Amino acid sequence: MGDGYTCTPTNHCTAGTHTCHTYATCTYTGPGTYTCACISGYTGDGYTCTPINHCSAGTDTCDVNATCTNTPGSYTCACNAGYDGDGYTCTDIDECANRHV
Repeated sequence: MGDGYTCTPTNHCTAGTHTCHTYATCTYTGPGTYTCACISGYTGDGYTCTPINHCSAGTDTCDVNATCTNTPGSYTCACNAGYDGDGYTCTDIDECANRHV
């Protein structure tokens, strides 16, 4: 960029002229050059990024007694029926302790 007498290197990342995917970060690497990398929760080359399905990939941290639900770039966990907790830790509900005689 410049007027022909004074030139400055183009930073495509700050100029917004890069071709990185919406879910990627742009890193300036030198005059007119940059790299792209998908953000956390997404996979790809930085120019194309797709959400990681942690539930089907088995990379979620849900409790074994919870159901994993995929969300764009992340996931949620919910305890199964008969269990109580936050989805990451689920404990069995003692139905006998809740019985009234």
